Amino acid sequence: MIDIFIHQTAKGPAWQAAQGYFTMRITGIDGHDTYTSKKLIREKTTAKIISAELIVNAIYVINIYSSRKGVVTKDAINIHLDSDEALLMCEKYLRQWKQAGWKDKKGNLLPDQYHLLNDMIIRSGRTYTFTKGE
Repeated sequence: MIDIFIHQTAKGPAWQAAQGYFTMRITGIDGHDTYTSKKLIREKTTAKIISAELIVNAIYVINIYSSRKGVVTKDAINIHLDSDEALLMCEKYLRQWKQAGWKDKKGNLLPDQYHLLNDMIIRSGRTYTFTKGE
């Protein structure tokens, strides 16, 4: 089992300076847990963008861990988000944005983090569950 906990300081859709980190718990086939974390600091971001970037980084770490350790295969991933905005992004907006050609309601191109997150989720072949809180 893999749990990713996303914590960030950005609140809402406004651009702002923010920081965030993910903590990941990977339970190996031997039953032991391995923990990994990474911190990001951004000058201009939103809750959705920094959360997407943190999830992308976490999936990247899982893929490296899987290839090096051979422990994680296609385990389901539980992502615990501390932001309502980020939860909506993962559950609803990614699908809508993809259908709209990665453009917002005004026709502006969306940041690359969203497209990359969607691609990584699809390519991984894993099942993802998004929840609010820890």
